[in-house]
Amino acid sequence: MRMIGSAIALLLAATLGVVGCTEPAAPAEDIGNVAILVIDNFQEVPARPTEFSPAANCPYSPEDVNVVGDQGAGDDLPDGESHGKAVYNLLEQQLNTTAGLTTATARPRADYGLDSAAGITRLSEWSYRDSVVLLVGMDHDRSTTGDIADRLRDTVGAMRASKVKFSRFVLNMSFVIAPCNVAQWLKEMGRFSVAEILANYQALIDAHPGLRRFQSALDDLVRDADGREERILRADPADGLEPIRRRAAVSEFYGQIIKQNEGQVRERTFNDPLKLIIEGEFGVKELRVIPVAAAGNGVLVRDDTGSLPRRVRFAFPFAPAVWNAVLSVSASQKAQGSRAFYSNSGEVVMDGSWAVGSAGMQGTSFAAPRLSARHAVYLLTGGEATCQGHLPALGYTDSGRTGQVWNDLQLPDAAAAHCTDFMRRVIPASPRPGPTT
Repeated sequence: MRMIGSAIALLLAATLGVVGCTEPAAPAEDIGNVAILVIDNFQEVPARPTEFSPAANCPYSPEDVNVVGDQGAGDDLPDGESHGKAVYNLLEQQLNTTAGLTTATARPRADYGLDSAAGITRLSEWSYRDSVVLLVGMDHDRSTTGDIADRLRDTVGAMRASKVKFSRFVLNMSFVIAPCNVAQWLKEMGRFSVAEILANYQALIDAHPGLRRFQSALDDLVRDADGREERILRADPADGLEPIRRRAAVSEFYGQIIKQNEGQVRERTFNDPLKLIIEGEFGVKELRVIPVAAAGNGVLVRDDTGSLPRRVRFAFPFAPAVWNAVLSVSASQKAQGSRAFYSNSGEVVMDGSWAVGSAGMQGTSFAAPRLSARHAVYLLTGGEATCQGHLPALGYTDSGRTGQVWNDLQLPDAAAAHCTDFMRRVIPASPRPGPTT
């Protein structure tokens, strides 16, 4: 099981409902204030042209930073929506339906230590007795994990030293990561195939109607028999395929596990800067930081018959959810159901459905916020980041050991086995209606 002092994760393999809470148990000590940092893509659909370039933003290296993948983060959302907005709204709804929390007027950003913080998009505050819960939208805008790690360090430090003085944090990460330039990584590993990459691009377009506008750019690449390999490796954002390339990266990278290349995939995130700050600076018990991440929605694969791609899910989560210091959340299709057909496994399973505008959506990205809200209340009522020797609370796998299993435990079962204090502080109740946009 995942215990304090366990070895750094060696296994890599890391994207998407609605239950409220009864009034939390009265704390026995001065608890302090809690912040939930929603690290996500808040760029609305249709997205503005990206300026991301692998060559400029993260020069390729086998041990360099990774980049947040776009899988599930935009093209299937209604116009005017964003992945980050949908996740934030779900967290907001969860907190609005928690008895004992009272909506409060947000203060000036300087009071929270956020007056100079980059990428802060939204703020919502609740009060509970003498404490504050603050929901913070942090736009990663498809940044590298190095950028996110630096901003997290600065933001958490500033909020701890602010006028409000936050002492406990939940990090909601409804995303997965992959190398900045997966094609270049595959070539270095001896696994590069132009035909497979083109097939992956086409599979994405076939599976997602919102991506059909990129078909002409893909057709142009396919026709360029002499130059397409160089164009794929160069990953020029001006070629019109950047959104396809970013979404395909997840399947191309984690799909290598199907081809028995688990070791190469594991090694690629061993020194990721976001992993190092979470397992290092944020792993200190006194910081009371609980990172929660979506287990991922598997990968799309196409067989040799040319049929529509099928989704393959895994018995473990993708990064960052697979890292030892991160609590991994899989998705169920119903509030009390088993793991959904699309969901990788995680330590805890939560409802993965949510309404985005008028569209019903599902995925591990919407399961993770439900557990993040629970953890915020848990911390608010005196719970510790460490529980029964586990860090974070409810985390029980150690991916550095062989034979580890992510059991997709229902929340009461996970608490009973790994943190008996949890359900005393966070008790599920009947849902109450809340906003969906």
